Amino acid sequence: MLSFAARHGDDPRTLLLIAPGWVKTDLGGPSARLNIDESMPRHGCGLGKRPTETPHF
Repeated sequence: MLSFAARHGDDPRTLLLIAPGWVKTDLGGPSARLNIDESMPRHGCGLGKRPTETPHF
């Protein structure tokens, strides 16, 4: 993130890095606690959406 900011200092966008937790992916493996469908909506609700709205990715 710092590297991106240094290269793009004039970019007005706000960027946000999210750690989705331990997710069942190739990287997280089959023993991970959450699958993608369980993990991502939890993050989307905190990004300016009303809690009742389903985020779209």
